[in-house]
Amino acid sequence: MAICCIQYFLPLFLLGLTSYSDALVCKKGVMVIFGSGFAKTAVNWTAPETKIAAPGESCHETLLLIDIGPKSLLVGSKGSGIDIDEDTRSETVDNYNYGGGDVYPDNGTTLMYADGPGILAALYHENCFTDLCNKDEDTEILVKNLHVVASYQSKSLKCPVCLQYQGSCPTNFVFCPKNTGCYAGDIAVKGGGINANFSIKGCLDVTTENIFKRDDALGIFTMLEHVTSMTANSFSHLFVPVTSLAW
Repeated sequence: MAICCIQYFLPLFLLGLTSYSDALVCKKGVMVIFGSGFAKTAVNWTAPETKIAAPGESCHETLLLIDIGPKSLLVGSKGSGIDIDEDTRSETVDNYNYGGGDVYPDNGTTLMYADGPGILAALYHENCFTDLCNKDEDTEILVKNLHVVASYQSKSLKCPVCLQYQGSCPTNFVFCPKNTGCYAGDIAVKGGGINANFSIKGCLDVTTENIFKRDDALGIFTMLEHVTSMTANSFSHLFVPVTSLAW
């Protein structure tokens, strides 16, 4: 009788294995790093873990770069969770292809939210649909597609600069490029295993009011930007240590 039971349950067990073997396998990992020069030099970006995507999901890879000159921030996520419906895939590419965005054959998209002078902010996002396809090992996929506006140093405008976790921004003043104003704000980044708030101060193009163009969906991330101040007034009357800011 025991043998009969084994023979009955074996096909069901094999059916279970078959359904999982057809599932999409994705690289999985997150990254939050501060440093300098990330807009010019690629950094390591590997994810040793993997995960099985749920039905209807694709693999994704998202990189967010913010550079204020003397300091850079990279926020990255690899995993699954994007709907692979064809209509959704087409809509995603169309929405991301604006303002300097470039769509590549691997469905990767680079967006320049702020290309200078001053603060630089950019996003790389990719949906892909084969096992372990989100396998890039460094940030060259983003760096090679950055478009940075040339700038000329001003000797009259000084702004505080800072890029750090929210609530821990020290004050340091720099000379800013021409045609920029003093920006101060906070951003909240959530999604893809990331949940963090950052404070940003720096020199931002005076023709814009915010860094991320009021966009609240950046790849796998949701974004909330709160601008606390944006002014073109000079801080030259303040007697504080000042360095020159070069891009």
